[in-house]
Amino acid sequence: MGQENETVSQLEESASGGGSGQRPGSRRRKLAPYLLIAPAFIYLALFFAYPMFQGLILAIYDDEAVLPIIDQPTIDGSEVGRLPQGAAIEILGRQGNLIDGEDTTDLLTELWFSVSVDQPDGSTAQGWVSEARVRVREEADDGTPLAGTVRPRLGENADPFTELRADPNERAEVVAQVEERAVTQIDEVAVLEVWFLVRDAEDSTADQGWAPSRFVQVFDDEVSGRVDRG
Repeated sequence: MGQENETVSQLEESASGGGSGQRPGSRRRKLAPYLLIAPAFIYLALFFAYPMFQGLILAIYDDEAVLPIIDQPTIDGSEVGRLPQGAAIEILGRQGNLIDGEDTTDLLTELWFSVSVDQPDGSTAQGWVSEARVRVREEADDGTPLAGTVRPRLGENADPFTELRADPNERAEVVAQVEERAVTQIDEVAVLEVWFLVRDAEDSTADQGWAPSRFVQVFDDEVSGRVDRG
């Protein structure tokens, strides 16, 4: 009779998971949600995270990337040298080139205005001037500038006249000069991408050449920078 009671007790203990242990079925139920979402994490890692990581590495680092510099600030210029990605550069000058319908998201741009200005002698001066030289006083409903005044130059010995040019860039021919605070009619607006005249900062004897802003990072001092990408 005692042996029979002991057998019954062992069966009850086994059925209850050993008295103090956790039931195997209960542990499997707790792991079930994680097992269900595991394939989704594996899919995301393989098809999204890893390609994004590889793309980021390629975008940041390319030990063979070089930036050609050319003799004129235009894509039609001739190559005069090459600078590796990340190279330190001197900024020797800048010029804007007209953009015709191109996306300007990643570009350093500037605006030029085609203006008409009544002169003191009764004549009308016409030409292009940088947006920086005009204070816009009137705009259309869509924000297009319509009229303004010529900004005065600061400084005791500053030139009181602003030059108007034949084309929208600093190297174009000067066609007229207008006085500070002269009223201007803005006839046209041109968007230009800035090009920089650069040289290797580590070699003062190196050739200098032009590069578009999209490939160059200019530091706050505006006279130094680096090749951002080739």
